Formats: sequence, structure tokens, C-alpha cells
Amino acid sequence: RSSDSAMAAARAHDDHPVAFSPDEWRPFPLVKKEQETPTACRFTFALPSLEHRCGMEAAASFVLVKAPIGPEGADVIRPYTHVSRDDVLGFFVLVVKRYEHGLMSNHIHSLAIGDCITLRGPLQKMPIVPNRWRRIGMLAAGTGVLPMFQMAVAILGNPEEHTAITMISVNVSVD
Repeated sequence: RSSDSAMAAARAHDDHPVAFSPDEWRPFPLVKKEQETPTACRFTFALPSLEHRCGMEAAASFVLVKAPIGPEGADVIRPYTHVSRDDVLGFFVLVVKRYEHGLMSNHIHSLAIGDCITLRGPLQKMPIVPNRWRRIGMLAAGTGVLPMFQMAVAILGNPEEHTAITMISVNVSVD
């Protein structure tokens, strides 16, 4: 029965258009900006409609963000891990830590509501195969916790998955 409900959910999921493309750069406007820590913000970007989903079906995947902020307006491209589930419609979220000399992180932090980022993806880092391992150990530092979080959400959100997870996360400060 759980596989029947999973199949029904997958069919409903497929009824929503995908906003992201691994082959094409696409713009997405900033609709909300929230301070998470002294150096990190949560950025919410709108998808083309409230019916669209990201298309980030695979955990352990990322998007590339591009902006003409390099020397003489050259494009700078950086990878980011989203923190939104693919069943969320109409928007997606990136959490970005600002680095003192980080071109892209400072650019994203400088965006005003309505400004766009340009991205392409998803690009998969590591496929998650249900029940491949009995247990997984994760060690994450700073913003490296986001890919681990993404994998943990996918594993824990699958009722057919029985893999145990242990995660250790370390940071410079408690913030």
C-alpha cells in the first residue's frame, strides 16, 4: 500500500512543470531575504508560477549561480545547495554565507527584493540509492552542512528507507 501511495504522489508530482534546467541558464527573482546568522541569510526566490516545482528530484544535487561580477564584467559561477524540497511549489530557498572576499556571496547578499539570480541545474553530486547502506556517518563543517542536510531529508522522508544516519556538524561559533 505504501508503494501505491508513493506512486500516486509521484504522478501528482509529475503534473507540475519544472522550473530548473541543467542545460539552460534561467533567471529567478528574489522575493524574501531573512537573516539566519550574523554571516548567513536565507534567500527565497520565485519560480515562474505557483504551480512550478524546482526539479531537484535527486538529493545530493546542486545548482550553479552565474553573475557578471568578475573583472571587466566577466561571469563568475559558483555552486550552491538548495534547501527546498522538490514538492514545494512556487519558490525555492538558498542559504548563503557571506565571505569577506567572496564575489558571489557578497553579490547575492547585496540583492534587493525583485532582483534576479541566474542559475542552471540541478547537477547531481551523488545518487542516493535507498537501503544501499545500513548506516551512514556524516561529518560537516560550516555551510558544508547543507548538502548533508539535503541527503538526510531525502533519506528520512522516504518511508521505504531504513538507513540509519549519524551526523556531526562543527562551526566556528554557535551562531
